[in-house]
Amino acid sequence: MKKLIHLLLILAALTAVYSCNGSSEQGGDTGQFKLLVSQQSSMEAAEGDQLTMSYYGTGPLVTDKVVFKDTKAGEEYVFPIISSADGKFSFTMDQPMPTGTYTIFIRRGSDEVLVGPVNFTLIVRVEILPKEGYNVYGRISCGDEGVAGVVVSDGVEVTTTDENGVYYLNSTKKYNLVWYSVPGGYEPVTVGYDGSAGGILPVIYRPLDGVPGNTQRADFEMVKAQETDNYTLFIMGDMHLCNRSNTGDMAQFRVFANELNQRVATTSGRRYGLTLGDMSWDIYWYENKFGLADYFKEMDTDVKDIIIYNTMGNHDNDFTKPDDFQKEQVYRDVLAPTFYSYNIGKIHYVVMDDIDYSGVDASGIDSSSGKLVSPDHRGEYTTNFTTDQITWLKKDLAHVAKSTPIILSTHAPVYRPNGVNAWKAGLGTSASHTYGSTADLVSALSGYTVHVFTGHTHKIFNYDNLASGKLFEHNAGSVCGSWWWSGHYVSGINLAQDGAPGGYTVLSVKGTDLSWVYKSTAYPETYQFRAYDMNEVKKVVTSGKYSRTNWEKYATAMQKYGSNIILLNVWNYDPSWKISVIENGKELTVSQVSEYDPLHIISESAFRDSFNTDSWVHHFKATATSATSTVTIRVTDRFGTVYSETMTRPKTFTTDAYSSSKY
Repeated sequence: MKKLIHLLLILAALTAVYSCNGSSEQGGDTGQFKLLVSQQSSMEAAEGDQLTMSYYGTGPLVTDKVVFKDTKAGEEYVFPIISSADGKFSFTMDQPMPTGTYTIFIRRGSDEVLVGPVNFTLIVRVEILPKEGYNVYGRISCGDEGVAGVVVSDGVEVTTTDENGVYYLNSTKKYNLVWYSVPGGYEPVTVGYDGSAGGILPVIYRPLDGVPGNTQRADFEMVKAQETDNYTLFIMGDMHLCNRSNTGDMAQFRVFANELNQRVATTSGRRYGLTLGDMSWDIYWYENKFGLADYFKEMDTDVKDIIIYNTMGNHDNDFTKPDDFQKEQVYRDVLAPTFYSYNIGKIHYVVMDDIDYSGVDASGIDSSSGKLVSPDHRGEYTTNFTTDQITWLKKDLAHVAKSTPIILSTHAPVYRPNGVNAWKAGLGTSASHTYGSTADLVSALSGYTVHVFTGHTHKIFNYDNLASGKLFEHNAGSVCGSWWWSGHYVSGINLAQDGAPGGYTVLSVKGTDLSWVYKSTAYPETYQFRAYDMNEVKKVVTSGKYSRTNWEKYATAMQKYGSNIILLNVWNYDPSWKISVIENGKELTVSQVSEYDPLHIISESAFRDSFNTDSWVHHFKATATSATSTVTIRVTDRFGTVYSETMTRPKTFTTDAYSSSKY
């Protein structure tokens, strides 16, 4: 089967190329012409593959030829162009061309224009015969060797490769995709936003044609990975990239990306990334012309040297389409299946989509402005897993030993806080799907030790049920904080509504042992809590100071604090943490409370009437005996790391006092 390969490979420069006699004229019987063609540095193909390259402006003619020249060997390989339109031209590699370094030209008659050098790799495909009763098949290989036992799925059926790395599926092609679960000890090949090899996106799936009667072949290639049992995973919640001028989200994101690159560069061993959904912001797909493909381009441009697996969020759906499946299609086209699995070292990872738009109508947009028009159905999703996903999960896990730890990523929380130290189910069911709740998920995962990473809330909480239920949920915060607003209003302070700084989780894996830390962007890793002298907060958050809708609510809440109270926001707290406040050598009583974060109030809620400060459960308070005493605060995480502050009181309460620019 011929494979269409899009060779938008490492778009290093757009080079104007002219005829060898230097003419800049366009076309003509003399062969004088000019082209603006994408310059590539590498490509791979097998004999018979159809290859596609990009041009800008006027493209080649179908009577032109693509010429690969090996000047050292004095050889050239000539391929006729078979189509040229809409910025792309194609040719078929109808003869074998050895692996090597070539220079590409476009030839018209006796004239040629230079495109540039390329490193070419010849793929030799192993012949596989279709098998009766199966309509999707292929081979998964590493180098020349097929890899046995690799799990392959179309979203409904799950199978494994045989001893030659060959798989067969009898597929309904419901999801129009086939994908494989990267086995431990291997890594997928990756691609960049422009089709170039070596980008951030793992190539783990292939499109199908949606016609069950057609038989299709889909091969996958992997590379052997060194030392994948010990590695670091960078976990990134809600980014909401949308290129808004009123928040400067892209500039703020690049501060995060630069820090992440530095962290990746200074971290030993293998490094990977995982997003938790809402990488984009659906409404701005149309209003700002900034969608999932633009997120991919931005991420691939700004973030270096890691493979990033993606999870789908509610804002990564196309709201102009009806129903769940159609809303998801752009995501499948650009990034990944909405549910899939992979392995890194000894850990099995599962990605699922718990945003269910089944039965939800399309929302409209104004064709001229791209703005949303009534009715707005974007918020009418239900947080649950569709029946297909739970069924698929059970089939996937049938190939995973119970002793293997599971890391599940999904967007909306599986559990939610229900007051301080109480919990409730986070997933329900929809009218059209009575299956896929928290209980259904937990049942499917029964017998495994599971860590769940979720986003969606833009807050942080940790549900630790490892002792009895073998499950720990990390609702892992957001990169964008309060949708980039606080960082827009107050430079150096990017906070979520619970007061947690925008940031990411750093997960360290040693075999099957996990440890983690929340890293606040632009702060040192030791920045794990914020301490307030509430005597000083009450002087700032006063009635009548701002005319915002919720300001009086916050002022009233702050004024209710008694004298000499110390308030702590320990954003990544879980019940294994220890918190100590010492005054004059004496331990003060510390109580956990659900409260508003004062810094978020004055850096975001003071300026706008949406995305305002929420009362949240990772706050703690203690009462000192004096307004001027010095207190020592010690916070110890579950891994024994101690974070401390000596608070000299009165402690100033201003945005400058807490800005990341101080570090």
